[in-house]
Amino acid sequence: MEVLIFFGIIFVLAFLGWVAKIYYEHKSMKINLLELQERLNKYDSEARQFAAKKKELKKKEDLFLRLFRERTQNYPVVGEAWSNLIEITESERERALRYKSHPALRAADEIKFIKIEKKELVKELISWKYKAANYEAIYPWLVDELGDDIQDNVDANIFYSVYTEQERADPVAQYISPEAYRSLSVTERNQLALERYWLHGKKSKWMIGKMYERYTGYLYEKSGWDVQYFGIQKRYEDLGRDLIAKKGNVVHVIQCKHWSKFKTIYENHIFQLFGTAYSMGQELNDIVVTPVFYTSTLLSDTANEFSKLLGIKVKQGFKFSQYPCIKCNISPKGEKIYHLPFDQQYDTTKITPKKGELYAETVAEAERLGFRRAFKWTGNK
Repeated sequence: MEVLIFFGIIFVLAFLGWVAKIYYEHKSMKINLLELQERLNKYDSEARQFAAKKKELKKKEDLFLRLFRERTQNYPVVGEAWSNLIEITESERERALRYKSHPALRAADEIKFIKIEKKELVKELISWKYKAANYEAIYPWLVDELGDDIQDNVDANIFYSVYTEQERADPVAQYISPEAYRSLSVTERNQLALERYWLHGKKSKWMIGKMYERYTGYLYEKSGWDVQYFGIQKRYEDLGRDLIAKKGNVVHVIQCKHWSKFKTIYENHIFQLFGTAYSMGQELNDIVVTPVFYTSTLLSDTANEFSKLLGIKVKQGFKFSQYPCIKCNISPKGEKIYHLPFDQQYDTTKITPKKGELYAETVAEAERLGFRRAFKWTGNK
């Protein structure tokens, strides 16, 4: 009996061991299956991400190829077409002279010679247009600057003959007559000059562009940004950075284009802005650099696509309007000084509302707040 009980216990223990082994094997297998499922899910996710990246790269590749075709295929074709058209037209003139009822053989020979020369000149002209278009693509500011370096027109002969040397030192004299300058009070003549500044005849593209940049900078300063008017100060050396606005650890590199509504912004300007913003971002540590493009007109479809791909913020159809433009600044010594838009230090003067600085609309308003007009720096007090 005791032997049977002993073997019974042994059997039960063996059975329980077998059950435990099966249980743990099953549990281990279940864990392995879960790990395998997690790996499969991970690989599936990575595969989807890879497919999305591949699709995005294909989109960029197609865009670049389309841009390349647009840039290269048309000019030679147009040049050859014009050249052939010239040849056909001149050949018809030659034939008409040579075979009319009273032939003009000498004139026909001259036309034949002119035809050959004209055909080659047309080819060369189209070639130079192609080269110029490529230069503009590399240096977009050429379109804006070349041939338009004259600012607001002032008749120099009259200006220098009717004003004294002291009066000529005051930019106000460029906007009002000698009689008004001498008869009005300082406040009145400064205000009149400011009004004339806004209404002053036909302005150059440079002046309009400068006013557009100032207006954009004013809106940024009004929102608490520190603004450097880089383009106005550096001109040809601005690297496409018209404004550099900073707030905390965020910097906006801003390009402004005030163009006619009939003109279109193309991708070359977008590339320039991205390049200069990227370069600045490499120079600054712990600073978020964002390129921003302001324009009064619209971007082409290709330029829009590239701006999205390159992370450029675009403000299209952004119109310029008159704004309070008198800068009321407080110097480190506590002097309260106002600057008119045509004053010497206007674009280097920063407005910080927290310090009590502001933009005033009229000269009377600025003076009422205790600000005086800035002196022109001549090296002497």
